[in-house]
Amino acid sequence: MNATTKFIFSLLAMSASILPAANLDSVLDPTACLLARLDLQKFDPSQVTRELRPLLGEPVTEQLLPAQMMVEGTVQLLRKAGVAELYVSFALQDLSDSFPAIIIPTTEPDRVRGIIEPLLAMAPTELQLEIFSHDVGLVVAHATTWQRMKSQDHVQPSGLRQFYQQGETSMLSLTLGFNDDLRQAVLEVWPDELPAEIGLSISPRKLMQDISALQLSVDSQPALSTVFNVYCLDAAASTRVHSELQSVIPLQALLQQFGLAMTRVDSRVSLSFPGELISTILTPLFQSSRRSVKEMQASNNMKQIMLAMHNFHDKYRGFPPRLTVDEQGRELLSWRVFLLPYIEQQELYTQFHLDEPWDSPHNRKLIDQMPQVYSSPAAEQKPGMTRFQVVLTDGSAWSGVDDRLLRIRDIIDGTSNTICFIEAPADQAVIWTKPADLNVDTATLIESLFSGRQILPTAFFDGSVRSLEPTTAEALRAQLTGAGGEVQ
Repeated sequence: MNATTKFIFSLLAMSASILPAANLDSVLDPTACLLARLDLQKFDPSQVTRELRPLLGEPVTEQLLPAQMMVEGTVQLLRKAGVAELYVSFALQDLSDSFPAIIIPTTEPDRVRGIIEPLLAMAPTELQLEIFSHDVGLVVAHATTWQRMKSQDHVQPSGLRQFYQQGETSMLSLTLGFNDDLRQAVLEVWPDELPAEIGLSISPRKLMQDISALQLSVDSQPALSTVFNVYCLDAAASTRVHSELQSVIPLQALLQQFGLAMTRVDSRVSLSFPGELISTILTPLFQSSRRSVKEMQASNNMKQIMLAMHNFHDKYRGFPPRLTVDEQGRELLSWRVFLLPYIEQQELYTQFHLDEPWDSPHNRKLIDQMPQVYSSPAAEQKPGMTRFQVVLTDGSAWSGVDDRLLRIRDIIDGTSNTICFIEAPADQAVIWTKPADLNVDTATLIESLFSGRQILPTAFFDGSVRSLEPTTAEALRAQLTGAGGEVQ
């Protein structure tokens, strides 16, 4: 087990339910979308490990045994210190540039700090975690995350803030809450259908339009059981969700066979899962969720790149050149380098020798410093490799080898109809500083761009990010050509 895994499991031990759930409104990260709460009084690490063994698998369970022993010791110390509960908040930003925030409500911060500091010393140094004091208690977080929590700027109403306290009676509750921005991001990547192996014919994307928050509450006494609450936008929305779920024939079979209970009260729909059903349903669902989170992060990275594109355009009256060349026509650096000042990487940008090629002795040293925003979480890539590339094909907006600045007025087909860049297939990744992008033949557009994928993550010149599905080569080519005249 690596150091990060041990550290996470140690921190997850630090909770108890001696007191009701704390009010975190004054410290909860404004950008948080997921909040976990653990009740230590009900938390038995060894029992939880036994219950999760079928879900996690034997190899993973064995790897967790050292962490389990560490957790049990930490539990005893924190119970003696009167710690009531632990919260872990997640924001999309935490997936790329920081670590989830740990919130520990306590009336004895000095005593609890003495327990946390040895654990913090075990954390990998690259996490850059610190302990901060707040009226609620202590917060363990990256300084960037703490600034968002402390300032409470741009707080939007969300299902997370509205419903997170509803899980206070459970051993563990996970609340995923949506504001308008997050709901739109989820709709972009959430599947129309669940994986076939789950056997439930419902549309997560359709349901999401009516949902404000999702909450999973888990108890281990007397046996592992789960309640899944769906908090809807209003009573009418809950009626639609309840009706949609009732129409699922496999779900009706589960209701009868396993005692799965489904109820609706006002704007809430609840599903109660007995222990024997949890592993059957959650194993493939966890796998699908991991894919969805990675797709959402890739979409978020692409949106940040497009924002940088437009900020560059505002200053220079054009998008960055696809590549730069010297007086001898030698290719130097990629467009991705020239966006650095607009993705908060000015210091890295100043280190480049702009009159030298990407693989000069000096510039080559900077390849491994690729900003996280150029990474694709959906697949492992070698350091310094990116899949975010413009498409070079006959008539595409970026075709040509000169260092011109492409202007919005040059895209006569409309910025909302024209592709700026895509997430290329994993085997087509390139060094991010190299002036290389995806060259494709118009005769093989679908095969070259999708490469067996069901969707193509795509950024358009208007700044939007969409997941395209395979249609026809003619339709795809029309979206790649900014001045083809296909759109009237």
